[in-house]
Amino acid sequence: MAVNDKIRALRELNNWSQEEMAERMNISKSSYSRLERDESKLDLAKLEKLAAIFKIDVAELVTREDRGMVLLIGTNSGNHTNYSPMRKA
Repeated sequence: MAVNDKIRALRELNNWSQEEMAERMNISKSSYSRLERDESKLDLAKLEKLAAIFKIDVAELVTREDRGMVLLIGTNSGNHTNYSPMRKA
């Protein structure tokens, strides 16, 4: 899965809007939207910021493996969702 697709999937998994993500990253909504559409380059600072927001390692964002994205395993509150990488059997 491409990095921009992972970013979109993680945002949607957390039920966050593009506006919310833009605020979390201190960028405009249009700048954030371009990230998800792969129309803007992601530098290390942006990757680190995204990883911190999603509470994952940068490597998980940039690794292109066909293992699947995430497996929803439950929620711990109305604002956060637990997830773990899916592994192919």
